[in-house]
Amino acid sequence: MKTIQKLLFPTIFALVILGSGCAKPPAEEMNNAAEAVAAAENDIYAVNYASGTLSRAKAALANMYEEAASKNYDLAKSFAAEAIAMSEMAIKEGLAQFVKIKDDATSVISSIKTQAKETEQLINTAKENRLDADYDLIDNEFDETYQVMIQACEAYTEEKFQDSLKMGNSVRTNLDLINYQLSEAAVIETKIK
Repeated sequence: MKTIQKLLFPTIFALVILGSGCAKPPAEEMNNAAEAVAAAENDIYAVNYASGTLSRAKAALANMYEEAASKNYDLAKSFAAEAIAMSEMAIKEGLAQFVKIKDDATSVISSIKTQAKETEQLINTAKENRLDADYDLIDNEFDETYQVMIQACEAYTEEKFQDSLKMGNSVRTNLDLINYQLSEAAVIETKIK
């Protein structure tokens, strides 16, 4: 029995040494990872809306190449899998974020159009009732806000939903401020009477 062990041990040891010396980089996994990251880099939604996840995919790809160059093939294979997973996630996240921003922009554009009409009516009513307010300032603010609203609508039409949403939220805030000024003037008028 000891003789068999003495014969097997050197044979197994030699096979392990030969096996580790002949290890090859995980070429297929590395190619798949490079293709996955390239696909994510060419996906407009991943680039514009999931840049953090895309950066992690690129970092995993860089680590994969580094480990492969150092002949740490198991780590290279692991980073290849991570690069693929992060690339796929970036594409999915990017599309989901795009849809969310588009929906939010649609909602904001719709609401500010209604809100602008209501604010314009409040201004006219305040003027008719001769409420004490700085109408030059209010008219200026309303005109400037209306111009931003037009730009927000144009950005929406051009499918620049992020810009449209940002401008739309600014319009909403400005209209709220104008409405507040008018309501304050109405409260003061009520107290005087």
